[in-house]
Amino acid sequence: MRRPILLMVLAGIVAGGILAIKFLPWWALLAGVVAMVPIGKWVLKRALVGLFTAPFKMKGAALKGAAVLVHSLTPTQKPAAEVSAEAESNGAGDRPTRRYFWLDVTVQPAERSEGFQSWEPGELRLVKPESRLNPHDPGADDGDDACEVERLEVEQEGTFQEDEGWKLPGPQRLRLLLAVEPGVSWLKFRYYFEEFGEVRVPAKRAERAA
Repeated sequence: MRRPILLMVLAGIVAGGILAIKFLPWWALLAGVVAMVPIGKWVLKRALVGLFTAPFKMKGAALKGAAVLVHSLTPTQKPAAEVSAEAESNGAGDRPTRRYFWLDVTVQPAERSEGFQSWEPGELRLVKPESRLNPHDPGADDGDDACEVERLEVEQEGTFQEDEGWKLPGPQRLRLLLAVEPGVSWLKFRYYFEEFGEVRVPAKRAERAA
């Protein structure tokens, strides 16, 4: 819908420019050009943003309206590699405060008759429910790092195998090692600009007591 509107605006600018050159004096033309510069920049920016985001919206549409079935969310210990890295850096950063879980989940795409049929599990993110992306500003980041996916495994022929950047069609059962910030109680899935599903993160005993 937005693309036809932009095309109509561009057509109107061109038609108006032709009429202005034909009927207006030079000083009026100059004033018009100065006035049109901001409008031209806005139209160009929107057109470029649309061109940039279109491929990601098309890829993300493969999981538009997807459903999730959470089989389990199991607390686990921090990976040994993470502990060693923190020890070498004297525990810098917020990594020691994160809680770790194995999430066993099936992602079920909605039925689609056109567009991308395959999707990439490795592009999945989990963010807080209130997190929002601006599809008109692809350079903007909502800064939501409440959950990081440390490891991703995909069920293949009855066993979980580490993801190798696969593009897969249809429903997929996944195991994700999550590093979650304290205090986070709910997460949702994000795939490019599409968001779906929810995962409840259980509170620690100390958090419940508080």
